[in-house]
Amino acid sequence: MNRHIIPMATAAFWIMGFPGLAGHGLGQEQTLSKPAAADVQSHLGVGQIRMDGHIGRRMSDCMENLITAWDQNRIIDPFRYKTDSRDDQWRGDYWGKWFTALAWGYAHQPTLGHRQWLDRAVYDLLAAQGPDGYIGTFEGDMRLVGAYDVWARQCTILGLTAYYDLTSDPSVLEAACRSLDCLIDELKQRNLRLADLSWPRFMGLAPSVTVESGALLYQRTGRQKYLDFAEQIVAQ
Repeated sequence: MNRHIIPMATAAFWIMGFPGLAGHGLGQEQTLSKPAAADVQSHLGVGQIRMDGHIGRRMSDCMENLITAWDQNRIIDPFRYKTDSRDDQWRGDYWGKWFTALAWGYAHQPTLGHRQWLDRAVYDLLAAQGPDGYIGTFEGDMRLVGAYDVWARQCTILGLTAYYDLTSDPSVLEAACRSLDCLIDELKQRNLRLADLSWPRFMGLAPSVTVESGALLYQRTGRQKYLDFAEQIVAQ
């Protein structure tokens, strides 16, 4: 039965939309940073949407029995110890996917306990960020090998951006920017096209998802290089 919880909760969150750009947490109003490029849609604030009935119960089940039931160390340890390899390269995308679900769950139910989960998950991950900005699960020469290193970087940037949208913490936004800066710099240093970093049958699809990272960080910072990066992916 639990296998049905995540799809139902995810569908409910998509119906609501992610209320990230304006809101409040724990009953205290927050002033969020004005984005450099505004969305064409507006969103209800954190905690301002209430889901009752069957959908609401399943969303609560998802949050309490799945999302916050994980051992966070198992999700973050691959970033600390760089455990992924050419033949075993899946772990880097787990944190971002899990955390984005956690952020959406917090937006629906902004409790103190959920906020503590958010804070710990973000700052434990950032403790594993390298001096060059890299947040990932591969050792140096293994970076950019296959599709999953770039895919995982995208997932973590999405998670960090979701946290920033909820809290306006500039240090987390800057950490996301440093992660994307690292990717942009590595591609230039190795003279690589992002769209080529994947299995040929996928035709560049997996790594090209970072077009969203470029767009989101441009929207929040106004830094032209992120828009240029996103447009370069589209051109490829």
